[in-house]
Amino acid sequence: MNWLAGWDFPSQTSPALPVVVSQLIFALLVSIAMIVLRMAIDTVAPGAGPLALIYPAVTLATLFGRWLAGLLTLVATMAYTVIFLMMSPDGLTLMHDSDGPRVVVNSIVLLGMIVLLEIFRRAIAQANAERDRQIERGELLLRELDHRMKNNFAAVASLLQMQGQRATDPVLRAELASALSRVESIATAHRFLYRGGAPAGKIDMADYLRELCGALETALLSSERVRLRCTAESVMFDRDRAALVGLIVNELVTNAARHAFADERAGTITVAFRAVDDGHELTVEDDGCGLPDQPPGGGLGRRLITAFVGEAQGELVTESSHAGTRCTVRLRSVSPDRNRSS
Repeated sequence: MNWLAGWDFPSQTSPALPVVVSQLIFALLVSIAMIVLRMAIDTVAPGAGPLALIYPAVTLATLFGRWLAGLLTLVATMAYTVIFLMMSPDGLTLMHDSDGPRVVVNSIVLLGMIVLLEIFRRAIAQANAERDRQIERGELLLRELDHRMKNNFAAVASLLQMQGQRATDPVLRAELASALSRVESIATAHRFLYRGGAPAGKIDMADYLRELCGALETALLSSERVRLRCTAESVMFDRDRAALVGLIVNELVTNAARHAFADERAGTITVAFRAVDDGHELTVEDDGCGLPDQPPGGGLGRRLITAFVGEAQGELVTESSHAGTRCTVRLRSVSPDRNRSS
C-alpha cells in the first residue's frame, strides 16, 4: 500500500496526455463512479444522505488527480446531486428551504478541503522527490565505493600473487597463497553484496559458494588429480555472516588441498551447505589421508577457522581417519537484530 502515497494520475499518463486533459479524465472517472454508487444506494434508500458521497469523491480526485480534478469533481457531483436528488418534481425549486444553504455551506467546506488536500498532496510529492534524490545519491556513492573496493581487492591480490611468484621459500609461498585465497574469498562476498536482484545486505549462499569453490579450485587444484565439488541450498544469508562462512570454506578447502592428498593420491573435496532444523550446516570433507599432527594450539589456519566459526555463531566438529576428514560447522539461527549487531 505504500505506493498509494506517491501515486498521481497525471504523472502516470504523462507525457502521453497533457496534465489538464489527464485531470479532466480523472475527474470524469471519479464522478461517474460516485454517480453509479449513488444510484445503487438510491435503490435501497432513496435520497438518503444526498451530499455524503461527494466528500470521498472530491478527496480521491484531489489526492490522486490534483486540485483541478478535485474542483471538477466537486462541480459535477454537486450538480448531479442538486438536479436529481434535491430538486422538486417540477424541476424549478429545491424540495426543502434548507437545501440551498446546505449546498452553499457544503460547497464552501469542500473547496476548503481541496485547498488543504492539495497542500498535503504537494508535501507528499516533495517528500517523495527528496527521498528519490537521496536514494539516487546513495546508489551513486555505493557504486563509487564498490568500484574503489574492487580496485583495492584487485591491487592487494595482484601484490600477493606477485610476491608469491617471487618467493623462493616454499613455506613463504604457501603462506602468500593462503593470504591470496582469503582476499579472493572476501572479494567474492563483496561482489555478491552489490549484485542486483537480491535484498539489500543479503547473499544467496548457493550462488556464492559455487562461485567461491570455482575460484578455489582454479587457485588451489591445478591438476585434475583432485576435484572440488559444491552442493548448496539457496538460502539468503546476512552479508557479514556469509563472508565468514566463505572464509571458513576457504580455510577448510585450503587445508584439505594442502594436506589430504600429500601422497599424490587422487580424490575429491566436497563442500555442502544446507538448512537444518535449528539453523544451517556447512560440511567440508575429503577422501584423503586424514589430518596431519597439529602443533599445540593448532596452526594459523586452525586458529583462524576457530575464530571465524565463533564469530559466525557456529560450532565446529572435526572427524578424521586414514579414509579422510570431515569438518561440520553447525550454524545456529540468529535473529536479525543480533545479526546486525555482530
